[in-house]
Amino acid sequence: MRVDDLYLTELEPPDFPSDPRTFTNYRSNGKVEYYTLVDGDDVWFRLERLATYRFPRAPEDGVLRCAAMPDPDVDVAKVIDQFYRTVTPYAFQEYGYENVHGCALGTPAGALVLFAAPRSGKTTLAAALEGRGLPIIADDAVIIDAAGRP
Repeated sequence: MRVDDLYLTELEPPDFPSDPRTFTNYRSNGKVEYYTLVDGDDVWFRLERLATYRFPRAPEDGVLRCAAMPDPDVDVAKVIDQFYRTVTPYAFQEYGYENVHGCALGTPAGALVLFAAPRSGKTTLAAALEGRGLPIIADDAVIIDAAGRP
């Protein structure tokens, strides 16, 4: 899989709160974090107070292509950052990949993935191992192809 650059454009998003197909994810404080909605061949992803994203339900030619409409007066750099941090891992899950919380390092034998409880030191350990010659290839979101696709 490959990820194309995010395309910023005007979109006509669904009315997430009133659409019964909407999945709503809440923060621990009870506020909405994001909405998702599958509509035909599209998946809609709405990050509150930031942007609305749309990507195809199935990757085209092994590429994730996504359009986004930033909210008014939002820093576009944050919209792009959240595309890579939040929307892309979600899209990969939609495409049948596994998204796990951890760090991955490159080794001669392949990726070494570190899993542990949040705030237990995965990134700190990965940084120490990077200092010994193992490059960090993913942090926080590690995408795994459990189906072994080429």
